[in-house]
Amino acid sequence: MLPFTYHNLTFSGSGEFTLADGTINVGGNFVQSAGTFYLGSFGDPILNVTGNMTLGNNVFNSRNAYDSVINVGGDLNIITGGRLLSYSNYGTDTVTVTGNVLLSGTGSWDNFSDLASNISIGGNLTLANNSEYYLYHDTVLTIGGNMILANDGYFSAEDFGSGENSTITVNGDFSQSGASI
Repeated sequence: MLPFTYHNLTFSGSGEFTLADGTINVGGNFVQSAGTFYLGSFGDPILNVTGNMTLGNNVFNSRNAYDSVINVGGDLNIITGGRLLSYSNYGTDTVTVTGNVLLSGTGSWDNFSDLASNISIGGNLTLANNSEYYLYHDTVLTIGGNMILANDGYFSAEDFGSGENSTITVNGDFSQSGASI
């Protein structure tokens, strides 16, 4: 299957969209302001976004995929009501963000994989204003900049008692103010 290519890709309104297994290339920005987006069904889907990716009042789900890959060349913003479920039921999950990641206003990111996940953030990871990040099962999280927890931001790394360990590397500073870890 040839990759699908878009300049900018925007989803708004209710409903569901499922990417057939394959590759989506977005030359500009990816914006999802409502609805549910499924990245693949049971293959190895890839989403490449050259610009920024913004999720709000929605669910972006890679849960049904074997080995899913999400590459964002700019910033990833998960804002009010936005939810990123980067799950891989049967394989590994890879998310690479060249810029910063901001979770704010009840935005949340759940990262879970049956095998392992690799999350790489080139800039800062900021959790603020009632946002949440959950990290599970043998995940490697690398943050090139600072990790900032503020104003009721919440970060959790869990292994469910199964002996799996996640690794978190922050190359910059870690700061916490009015937030939970």
